[in-house]
Amino acid sequence: MNLGYHLGKPSFRDVRFLAQSVAAAGRDPAEVAHMQMLSIPTVRMYMDTETHALSADDDILVAVRRLLDEGVTGAPVVDDQGHVVGNLSEYDCLRLLAEGRGGDMPRGRVRDFMATTFTAVPPTMDVYYVAGMFLTDPANRRFMVMEGQRLVGVVTRKDILRAVQAGLKDG
Repeated sequence: MNLGYHLGKPSFRDVRFLAQSVAAAGRDPAEVAHMQMLSIPTVRMYMDTETHALSADDDILVAVRRLLDEGVTGAPVVDDQGHVVGNLSEYDCLRLLAEGRGGDMPRGRVRDFMATTFTAVPPTMDVYYVAGMFLTDPANRRFMVMEGQRLVGVVTRKDILRAVQAGLKDG
């Protein structure tokens, strides 16, 4: 039984079976719990630490160029102290064309176009849970990875697929 990479999270029955098996082999139940925790892949293992963060004060056209040049579909937006204040996605940038008149592009700052609500997850969260979060919010392509108030990375649907791929190699 491979508890590390299921299609879903290990069930209570699976964990209990592992605990009974290891206990029968003379292991401490606390050690069993620790072993189980180590076999579940976390966000930290697959997140991208290159966040491509933008400033709320950046010119929006410069920000669009950066997203395109860096090959990302969006980026966190941070203030002067490095706190996340929003997210700028391709979707948000489409407003540039939608709000343009007569071929003129609207001008502005990232703060004028960014979404101010975003989802953050801790780096210790398991990838199974994050996969479920993406499934319940299919429009979301990335979650900010935060330790307290500090941005430490971004996890995308593609990152979660890398966890699936790793599971297939191990399985």
